[in-house]
Parts: sequence; structure tokens; C-alpha cells
Amino acid sequence: MMSRSWHALFDICIVFVFFQDELAASFIFLFATLLFVRAFHWLIEGRIDFPSVMSILTSLFLKAIFIILSLADLYLIKSTYWKMPVNEESIHLAVGIEYCVLLVGLISTLIRYVLHTIDSHRETPWDKKTMYLLYVDIFVEMLRLLLYIDFTLLMWTLHPFPLFVVRPVYLSLRSLKKSIKVNSVFSCEYKLFCFIVYTYCIIPTCIILLP
Repeated sequence: MMSRSWHALFDICIVFVFFQDELAASFIFLFATLLFVRAFHWLIEGRIDFPSVMSILTSLFLKAIFIILSLADLYLIKSTYWKMPVNEESIHLAVGIEYCVLLVGLISTLIRYVLHTIDSHRETPWDKKTMYLLYVDIFVEMLRLLLYIDFTLLMWTLHPFPLFVVRPVYLSLRSLKKSIKVNSVFSCEYKLFCFIVYTYCIIPTCIILLP
């Protein structure tokens, strides 16, 4: 949690430097709200990995949090993109993409929670759960990377070189590559999945980012 907080603050500082000519009270409020909402996503993400020790009340509470965070993300995405002031388009785009990434991460967390819950109610170990979790990680990282690439291309039309986007794109690409290489023994279906990811995501990304 603390490590993520420091990384988030570092990213926000980079954004502040990039948009230093556009700093205003509304700008600070947008990013403060983003950091506040992101903290709840981190908390629920760290909690779902232990479904076997959850009581019924805790499970109901988590489901309610999932619903609340999903609605909050959708509302904030809508309010960020549909109410953009003319002179603050770049700022709202930067905040909006982060809410989109949070929503994708929340969907991933929900799927992981469902898989963990199914496994905890089985009488025998679920051998394929690890593979399914790996598929979820790869799909989410690929979707996150595509979101950042699309955002980068959009920001490039507004600014000569959006430097603050480089780090999220690099981290997403590295995380995707790590997820693909996490296991040394792959099934035929997994090899096919990796081939598709490399062909249609990683290679085009490298081509786009290369000068």
C-alpha cells in the first residue's frame, strides 16, 4: 500500500510538472479525488486473495464495495469526459484515462474474487485456477496497455511530447511481458494465446513507440 502510494505520488508530481502552466484549484481537486478513489481500489484488491477466511458479512460487504466502486468509476469517467472545459482538455483526458484503468483493474479484481471463491468452495484442489488467473492478468495488462497507447496517441495531438505517459506505458508493457513469462511450462492453448498477445499487442506497441 505504501509503495503504491509513493509511486502514485511520483506519477502525480510528473503530471504536475507537465501541466505546470495549467495548475488551478480544479486541477488539484481532480487528482486528489483520483488518489482517494484509487486507494479504495488498492484496499479491495489486496483483500480478495483470502476468500477462505471471509465471513458471510465480509463477502456481502465486498460485493457492495464492488458495486459502489464500479458506479463511482463510471460516473467519474462520464463527468470527466463529458464536462471538459475548453482550456482544460488535456487535464481531463489525463484524469479520465486513469479512471478507465481503475475500472479495468476493478473488473480484474472481481474476476479473481469469483475464481478464488469457486476454489474455496471446492472439495478438491482446482488445478486450473492458476492458469485462469494468469489469463486474467494477461488480458487485463493487454487492455491497460492498449488504453495507454490510445491515450498517448490522443495526447500527442495536443502536446509535442507527453513525457508523463512514458512511464505508465513502459510499466504496462513490462507487466504484460512478465505475466506471459511467469510460467515455464505452457499448454498448447497458452502458447497460442501468448502468440496472439505478442503479435497483436507487444510488437505493434514497440513499432508505435519507436521513433
